This record gives sequence, structure tokens and C-alpha cells, in this order.
Amino acid sequence: MLSIIITTKDEARSLKRALKIILQQARELGQKFEIIVVTPDSASAIVVMQAQFRNSEVKLIKDQSIGKPAALNLALQKAQGDFLVFTDGDVAWKNVALKALMAEFNAVEKDIGAVSGQPISLNKKNNIFGFWAKVLVESAHKIRMSQNEKGEYFPCSGYLYAIKRKFLEESKQSKIFLKIDLLAEDGYISKIIWENDGKIAYASQAKVMVKFPANFSDWKKQKIRTLAGYMQLRQFQKSAQKGFHRSFLQEAKEVFYLFSYAKNFQQILWTIFLIFARLYVWILAWWKIAVIKMDANTLWQRIESTK
Repeated sequence: MLSIIITTKDEARSLKRALKIILQQARELGQKFEIIVVTPDSASAIVVMQAQFRNSEVKLIKDQSIGKPAALNLALQKAQGDFLVFTDGDVAWKNVALKALMAEFNAVEKDIGAVSGQPISLNKKNNIFGFWAKVLVESAHKIRMSQNEKGEYFPCSGYLYAIKRKFLEESKQSKIFLKIDLLAEDGYISKIIWENDGKIAYASQAKVMVKFPANFSDWKKQKIRTLAGYMQLRQFQKSAQKGFHRSFLQEAKEVFYLFSYAKNFQQILWTIFLIFARLYVWILAWWKIAVIKMDANTLWQRIESTK
């Protein structure tokens, strides 16, 4: 049994498109499945109740809009699958994404606990923010490929990933519960699976199309939230293991990757600006999490230009 969990808020138009693609790919997979949509807003709920989805394998859960971890907890309580797929309502899967994702669990390795998909930027790289998006997702792709080949830990991408449910059950408990103030639930789930002896694989053919921020205000919000999430995970984990969290040293090592994408003088300048921008958001994230201890609800801000 496969449970596909979609968390979404105020994304009715993109949710309808995503549901069509996901439903088609799930049916083509040829195994029993359910699709669980968790949303607090009425417009998204109406999409799920439309005739093309009604009486199908699509189920609706209304949440109280208190954060993604709380929404995931509701879905995890209802999900029946031994395998769980996590994704968002504002992304689009490429043709064989689900098939490629699930194929990794059938590989020679019998202890695969999680499989990450590959985010692809929808932004055009003819402007600075589109270029930044392309550079960062391609750099992340190279790093995941390298870590996957070496059998090293890496966190799954929250845009699309799948897990074998048994590896998420901490201390062999039957209930799964995420801390509601988590900022990086994908990193937290990846960490738990790795600690429970589940290996993490990378399905590069499981491509998911993502729209990234198109202005500096939104870019800053998104990056601070992501970095703060991994700083938060380090605080949650009393004895942090090497490689479990993003660090500024890891970011610094990626500078060489960044410059390899620049093809002209303008892109070299954009790359230099990116390095300073990343330093800036690292400082801000550290300040908000470590110094003033800003709560998760304040840090989690909607990124309008990605919708």
C-alpha cells in the first residue's frame, strides 16, 4: 500500500494540476494507493471534491493552519501505506517521477529507508534570481549524486521524497509524531530514518518542477527558513553526527561548484552576489535561531513569488 501525502495552502490552481499528474502516475504504478490532501483553505478543499477526484483514491483532511508539521501529523495518523510519499501542492512531477522514486526500494539494497527526488527549477536563468535558482538546484544535484554513490547521509528534498514507514517509527512505537515547531521536517524525517538504520537513496529521474523565489525579499525569507530549520535540528539533536546538518563550512566548500556554472561576465557577477547573499542569510538565520530564539511561526512566512 502506498500513501501519497500532499500538504498545501492557498494553492488551489496548482493543486488541481498536481493532483491530475499524481493520480495518473499512481494508477500507472499498478499497486494499491491513496492520495491524502491536507489543507486548511476552502478553495483547495473544493478542488479535491470536484467530480474528477471525488469517489477516487483522493482523500481530504482539513487542518487548522498551524504549520506543516501539524498538517503532516494529521496525515500520518490516517495514512494506511507501508510506503509514504511526501510532496507539495505547488509543484509538478515529471512523467516517471513516482515510478523512479519507488524503483529505488526494489533495488539490491534491502534496507533503503528513504528516497529523494530531484528538484528542477522552472525559473528562467536570464535574470539574477532565475540564475541563482538554477545554480543552487544543480549544485545540490551534484552533491546528492556524490553522497549517494559514497553511501553517505544526505537529507531528502522536501519537494518530493518517499520513505519506508517502518524506519520512521521511533523506538518501535506505532505512532509517528513530528514536533509542531519544526522548520525542516524533511531534514528531521531523513535524520530519524538514518538513525534507525535506513539508508537514503537518490532517484535523479524522479524530477519535480519547482518555482523558486523571483525577488530578493522572498529569496531571503526562504533561505533563512531553510537554514534556520537545520540549525534548529542541531539543537534538537543532543549528539549531532557529522553530515546531519547544513553548516557554513559545507556552504563554503560549494563555492567552486557555484563558479563552474558561470558562462559570461554577468553570470560571474551574479555568482559573486550569490556568495555574499548566502553569507548574509547565514548570519540572519543564526541571529534569529541562536540569539533572539525566534519561534517557528514567525520564521515561517509565505513566499508569494513561488505561487
